[in-house]
Amino acid sequence: MRIRYEAAAAASARLPGGHLRHVNRPIFFLDSSNQPDGPVNLPRLARWVCETGPINITPGRCVANVAIVTGRELADHVIHAGVFDINQTDFHGSGRLQDRSRALCLLSERWNIT
Repeated sequence: MRIRYEAAAAASARLPGGHLRHVNRPIFFLDSSNQPDGPVNLPRLARWVCETGPINITPGRCVANVAIVTGRELADHVIHAGVFDINQTDFHGSGRLQDRSRALCLLSERWNIT
């Protein structure tokens, strides 16, 4: 996730609202304060970048809501700040994949009969 922002002045802030959603169901909540050495002092103009591991969700459209907090105060909140599509892949290597009406998240599976 990349967020470009411009503020009136430099500030100490955190990003607790990289909120990835499907319709009105939260999928993940990203918070810059979860990283002990994450950025805190922000210049007046910058781009905030958050890299994650694989999110493993079924194909379909998702939206991102974004909030910025300074101290304990909500400085800004943008609902539907961005939209992105998860494309169909062969996640399991079997050519089969459940659609979003059955499940939102995907897990690696290994089955055995004993």
